[in-house]
Amino acid sequence: MKERNSKPEIIAMKKARKQSLEFKERMRIRNQRPEVKAKKKEYRKRPEVVARLKEYMKEYRNDGKSKAKRAAKRQTPEYKAGQKIRREKYLAKKASKEVH
Repeated sequence: MKERNSKPEIIAMKKARKQSLEFKERMRIRNQRPEVKAKKKEYRKRPEVVARLKEYMKEYRNDGKSKAKRAAKRQTPEYKAGQKIRREKYLAKKASKEVH
């Protein structure tokens, strides 16, 4: 059974079906049902799921360093020059809208 479903054509077909708008709409509606919401809530409370999430978040936790890095990046002359260009583009666009 597993062997049959692992053919590349079948895998591609399944992926395409999951990407379809009908499938996404169906899932959106399904996920609004109270019993499905309750099931998801229960799942998120499981100890192994919580542990996995905590482990994952250790990597991405904001320890203040990334904030300082971003602040330093904004002080570079290249960034400031780019900001000036972006500002001019924005003002030009705004001025052209006011004309109409």
